[in-house]
Amino acid sequence: MGKSGSGKTTIMKLLIKMHEPSKGIIYMDGQNSKDICQKDIRDNIYYVNQRTILFDESVLYNFQYGNDVKKENIVNMLQKYDLLSMFDTLSKGLDTDSGVNGSNLSLGMQKVLMVMRGILKPHKSIVIFDEPLTSLDKNTRKKIVKLITEETKGKTLIIISHDPEILPHSDNTIQLN
Repeated sequence: MGKSGSGKTTIMKLLIKMHEPSKGIIYMDGQNSKDICQKDIRDNIYYVNQRTILFDESVLYNFQYGNDVKKENIVNMLQKYDLLSMFDTLSKGLDTDSGVNGSNLSLGMQKVLMVMRGILKPHKSIVIFDEPLTSLDKNTRKKIVKLITEETKGKTLIIISHDPEILPHSDNTIQLN
């Protein structure tokens, strides 16, 4: 938790080796992070960043990118959390073209898509969500919190946020100033 600019995202990028520390040492499970292979980190950790990365393909393709989840599983999950209607407003529903970088989708649709893509990633024991509730209305935020808490059981979650509504669902909170 912390205000914008407090270093939350920078710390996560250091942990997943997107950046190397300019000084000091980062230890992971007692091991110097410099001795941990970047591939091992990428094989076990999925980072859902703030910046939406969508392809100029269908919404469905963007949900499925990087995993083998079938359309019916995606539809069922969207229905389970009452999120499918959000995409029903599109001309072809989930078959609608997302546009370049998601330009045909609202910011809320893009956020839901990215959060679900992170949840659907197979074989990831750690998932990092960077500001998963931004660009979402109050009602959708509640649905996303429920989606995240129910669909990631058994995984380690790191949630970067300045939104206090996620706090009741966390085991530990680190406040950055």
